[in-house]
Amino acid sequence: MTTARWTGKALLAWQRAHSSLWFIPALFVLIAGGMSTAALEIDAALGPFDAGGWWLFTGNADGARTVLSVIAGSLITVIAVAFSVTIIAIQQASTQFTPRVLRNFTRDRGNQIVLGTYIATFAYSLLVLRRVREAGGDVEGFVPSVAISTAMLLALVSLGLLVYFIHHVSEALQVSAVLSSIRRDLDHELMRMFPGSVGHDAGEPADFDALMSTWASSCDGPHAAVTCDAEGFLRRINDAELAAALPDEANFAIVDVRIGQYVRPGDVVVRVWSDPPPGEELTERMRGAFQLDRDRSLQQDPLFGIRQIVDIGVKALSPGINDPTTAEHALDHLGGALTMLVHRDLPSPMRVLSNGARVLFRTPTFADYVEACFAQLRRAARSDLHVSLYLIDILGRLANQSSRARSSSLRHQLEEVVAGFDQEGLTDRERTTLRRALDLDGGGTVRHAAHAHPWNRG
Repeated sequence: MTTARWTGKALLAWQRAHSSLWFIPALFVLIAGGMSTAALEIDAALGPFDAGGWWLFTGNADGARTVLSVIAGSLITVIAVAFSVTIIAIQQASTQFTPRVLRNFTRDRGNQIVLGTYIATFAYSLLVLRRVREAGGDVEGFVPSVAISTAMLLALVSLGLLVYFIHHVSEALQVSAVLSSIRRDLDHELMRMFPGSVGHDAGEPADFDALMSTWASSCDGPHAAVTCDAEGFLRRINDAELAAALPDEANFAIVDVRIGQYVRPGDVVVRVWSDPPPGEELTERMRGAFQLDRDRSLQQDPLFGIRQIVDIGVKALSPGINDPTTAEHALDHLGGALTMLVHRDLPSPMRVLSNGARVLFRTPTFADYVEACFAQLRRAARSDLHVSLYLIDILGRLANQSSRARSSSLRHQLEEVVAGFDQEGLTDRERTTLRRALDLDGGGTVRHAAHAHPWNRG
């Protein structure tokens, strides 16, 4: 296994651990162990004394054992309740929204800190309890006042965190909080990937198919196809490792997989045109530049964030849920995310490496983002007049902000809304309302759709 593969696996393992429910609690338990050792050493160094301070424990060994036992016993009950509430919240989120949002709950720092504090306080109390002893015979008594007082302080903090935890979980289950959390991560990824801002008149950058046509002559002749030897979702492409693995003789390469795509053993991940073809060592290094995992992540994959929001909206429109307001909230967030892309320059999928080789990546175009945002919701909303009007309004506003090249994909979605009018059980009056919202001419062509709601049209 190459160094790149080991590095990639270690990076994915760290990402999974960092977003898991157990990482922070485990870290807090280690901190609790260090705190108990430090506090006991301080007590041993100070020796028995009458501090006279209100904040220090001044009882005997029996009292110390009682205090620590009560703290440990109470917290193990609270821990069980907290984990039960967390599991119920996760189940509710999976049922009500989509299983794709479960990671947002498990990686929630508020939940991790609360559970970690409970477990750490329990562990701290047990570690201190084992050192409490009563004087008798040749055995010198030891009542660690500082350590016990610290345990009592941690218990008070845990009590306050219990109130916070109940409040936090109840807020986290609100659909607005779920959508805002996804949108925050999505915006961060879009800002990172597409930092350049362009004017309204900027043309659409060349997409993969257009560049393939331009560079068709470079694809003539024999080439080496690097296949995958594992299975999973493509989480990350290590560009630096791929560039280093390409042979110096390579003049053109095509990456045939896209971030977020499910890759199977034997699938071609990259094709390289070079003379001579890359050897086994370079081939293995190129294969190691593609890092797979069992599930998708928003890192380098904003389409997955869009998928989560779309799933929530589609599920809200299902007969079992029947919550059109949630679908409209999802449309709001999708429209907001696309508003960022309307004014940004999507990078070209063609990249030139330091050795002069050109590598063509499969990256989503603006039309792909529009399709991912609205295609499924458009179909799900056909039988709901209010949601259809809401969708028309958002598409119309986006189309008016976009350049001519980019607005074509938005207007295509509007035309698909028109095409679906007669396929659902809408009344003639409802169809008329929708057509007026779209301002259709006699031929059924969308003239404009800004301010599509009838109450916005004056």
